[in-house]
Amino acid sequence: MKFLFIYIGGSIPESKRAGWEKDWNNWASKLKGTGIRVMGGKVLSSNGILDYHGDLRGISIVEAESLDDAVEKAKGCPSLPYGTRVEVLQEWSTEKLKSEGYQR
Repeated sequence: MKFLFIYIGGSIPESKRAGWEKDWNNWASKLKGTGIRVMGGKVLSSNGILDYHGDLRGISIVEAESLDDAVEKAKGCPSLPYGTRVEVLQEWSTEKLKSEGYQR
């Protein structure tokens, strides 16, 4: 199954950045997924377009056996000690919903 890790907030002190980058690259390479870091953008709504000023730092798409497995993987995120929050969201699965009795 696929899961989305959303990295929000946090701040790595400059004195810790080199070690953190090494830890991040090591951890991320074990996720067997893909990810991007973000550095700003735009927010679109019915009220118009604004510059993005949020705390989103990046996302990863990760393979895991279950939500619990994905959460265990996210617990290893080296940004957690620096105030980052990782939100773990499961990909929509029609087959899974049907197997659990979901009907439209």
